[in-house]
Amino acid sequence: MNHDEPQTLSKINIILLFISALASMATLAAEDSDYGPETITPFESRGLTLNLKVNPAADHVEDLESLLPLSIKFTVENVLRSSTSRARWSLAVKGSGQEPIIGEFKPKERWSDAGRDFNNLIAVTPPFCNTDATSAETNSESECLPCDLEEGCDLEVSIDVCEGLSDGYYLITHFALEDQSSLRKICKNENVSEVCKRLETWLSSTDTTLEAELCID
Repeated sequence: MNHDEPQTLSKINIILLFISALASMATLAAEDSDYGPETITPFESRGLTLNLKVNPAADHVEDLESLLPLSIKFTVENVLRSSTSRARWSLAVKGSGQEPIIGEFKPKERWSDAGRDFNNLIAVTPPFCNTDATSAETNSESECLPCDLEEGCDLEVSIDVCEGLSDGYYLITHFALEDQSSLRKICKNENVSEVCKRLETWLSSTDTTLEAELCID
């Protein structure tokens, strides 16, 4: 009787399993991922001012009309829950003459760590005005951000979460669709299309220290 044959078959099976595992890993690496315009800004003090640039739409998106109306969505991560009801944001469109808009946040995910209670905060601005944003009819119907997305504009955003935190916060800024979900596009990791690359850079920003406090005492 040949006792070597079962051992040989076992080695073959192991090799086949190994090849199958590698193929599975490659498949996972090539799965779809979301891409979208956003900026991520860390800060440790109680707040910051963000100079947010909306770049001209034609350079970053193919069919703007299909995305409208669009708003700006802010997510502040790791905020102490004791500050939630007091935290505020403000937004001004530079050069528009419109008074800054001031708003509050809604709490989202909650958790506790080392005896402290945290949550993330979400805020969504009014939508950008239509291209014909200067019409009295457009602005009388509802508050909107006077920015022609085709041409782009500069926004000044201030975020105040009331307390500094040595562990730090993260401000994530992105476009929101009409249902308030973030604007995203699916692309393959292995071959990110030029469309996704251009979409990602639709927003850009720089940040400075918060000067005027916004929190409600």
